[in-house]
Amino acid sequence: MENYKINVGGTHFEIPTNSLMKYPDSKLARLTKAAPNYDKRTDSFFFNRNPDFFNNILDLYRTDALHLPFSICSAIVRTELEFWDIPLDKLCQCCQHQYFKFERDMDVIKTLKDTFENDDLVYDPEELQKSKWKRVLNKIWLLTDQPKSSIYAKIFSVAFLAFVLMSIVSFILGSREEFRRLAAHFNDPNALMYMVHYSTYRYYNDLKEILLLYMCFLIASVIFASLIYYAEFHTPDTFPDIPRSIWWSIVTMTTVGYGDFYPKSGYGYVVGTLCAFCGVIILALPIAVVATNFNDFYEKNKERENRVKLNESLNGNQRKVTLPKHTIKVSPLVEEDL
Repeated sequence: MENYKINVGGTHFEIPTNSLMKYPDSKLARLTKAAPNYDKRTDSFFFNRNPDFFNNILDLYRTDALHLPFSICSAIVRTELEFWDIPLDKLCQCCQHQYFKFERDMDVIKTLKDTFENDDLVYDPEELQKSKWKRVLNKIWLLTDQPKSSIYAKIFSVAFLAFVLMSIVSFILGSREEFRRLAAHFNDPNALMYMVHYSTYRYYNDLKEILLLYMCFLIASVIFASLIYYAEFHTPDTFPDIPRSIWWSIVTMTTVGYGDFYPKSGYGYVVGTLCAFCGVIILALPIAVVATNFNDFYEKNKERENRVKLNESLNGNQRKVTLPKHTIKVSPLVEEDL
């Protein structure tokens, strides 16, 4: 039985050739001594790759199971699997979370970068010197969007927040009788309210889960409304129709318990109990998903803020932050095409 000697990044391995034939489409199975990366002096194949992860590659040929080390980034794992032509379906289920977590983390980082580090309005110093209009646009953008850029930007930010709070307070106080007029017309300036739209960053990762919650809640409300209607059919004054029964099912599942409609028969009590339990379960289902997404964004945003502070301390007033790219390119010392 012939063994192949393989030098991976300075670490030497010796592998039986028959074990490499388990995956004939992989790079190791196609090794021949006519390949350009074969060294006749040492009778070995040289690959300028990561030697630590190569042990996991060899375990795949030994055990038919691919596991991922926690000490190696998933971006490196992806490039190594592509280089060695290892099928992704051989990845064990226990390690799939680690593999696909890389994609989720990159999506979160991209979202935060697009939101907080948008360079579309950032001009180069040469552009600012050439165009007076661009200098004006840059100052306006810094004044309205970057409170830490100058003392005037801080004043604008505080004033903007004060107007927002004033509009909220005026809206709340407007519900008090002593703060409103009984005969207010459209042309009455005191009856007009100027609202300030305060734009904040919103996370859209939970949109699917929230829509699923609404759909399940709507379906359950219709089902329990129909059940309570027929359960109280002999007492039509209790639930006269299904639309009003839908109102009862909604306030019951949300544990509000308004009290204007309530069951009076034994069957109605059973339906009401099931409706309350079902509402608690439906409302509790998306909490874990929403909390997990929020925690991911919170952690990545803290990392982004620390990176911004580090760059500012190193580069003075330079605000541009360069995120590490997940694409990894390795320049081999010798050609490795087989």
